[in-house]
Amino acid sequence: MTGFQVIQTYIPDNDAFANEGDAGVGGEETDTVGTVFLNFGVSNDRVQFNLNANHWFEREFGVTLLWIDYKPQAFGGNFLITPKLIYMYGNHSMSGDFGLMRGCSEVLLELMYEF
Repeated sequence: MTGFQVIQTYIPDNDAFANEGDAGVGGEETDTVGTVFLNFGVSNDRVQFNLNANHWFEREFGVTLLWIDYKPQAFGGNFLITPKLIYMYGNHSMSGDFGLMRGCSEVLLELMYEF
């Protein structure tokens, strides 16, 4: 499955927030985001590869998510292993040294069992 979309939002009077300092609202009258989603499966869809990339054009930052869903045949197919990579980049007011911030990545491992 593949998807692409561009969303344009008009924000009237948003320039009033231009002097709010670290509020992160910005002074743009529009907010445009582009999104790409890719998904494909192998081994009878027991392994799913997923990529979701988003970029906010006026605010000049974005986030990319890459994850793999793996359902081993063990445990009756009820066990799901999902490693994820989340990367946020660009010019954002929350830039810093911790968490989902500019220049930082997070790697997660989700383990789920369905009863």
